[in-house]
Amino acid sequence: MEGVLQFYINVEKEEAKFEKLCNLYDTLCINSQSVIFVNTRLKADWLTQQMRSKAYMVSAIHGDTDQFNRDRIMREFHFGTSPVLITSTDLLASKINAEVVSLAINYDLPTQPEQYRRIEMFGRSGVAINFVTRDEKRVLHDIEKACNMDIRELPF
Repeated sequence: MEGVLQFYINVEKEEAKFEKLCNLYDTLCINSQSVIFVNTRLKADWLTQQMRSKAYMVSAIHGDTDQFNRDRIMREFHFGTSPVLITSTDLLASKINAEVVSLAINYDLPTQPEQYRRIEMFGRSGVAINFVTRDEKRVLHDIEKACNMDIRELPF
């Protein structure tokens, strides 16, 4: 994943991730499209509701999203009317226009180190940020090893 700066943010526990995510978006003033990966459909729906309650423009897509809504959400994402896409599926990777994505966030680390490739930006430069709890430190190390990369702590 050349050209993609890799970072992680330590999070004390799962419950603190949402606050860190909001702080990240508020602090960095992110004004380009970003993708947030979670590991379950329920988490995608929950996180979407939470972010909307804080006035973030977000959409969610996952395996339960019907084709009509999937197409609509992807159009909104590509045109920037919904600049944050939350997803629990890796099926999207081929449909996301990497030219518009400059930030990928692993709200949840992938369950298998090989799945980390879901954040590739297809030759573009960008930033990948991983939220890591104490219990997930080993998973992060496994990802670094499997992908032959060094993921540094984000000074935050």
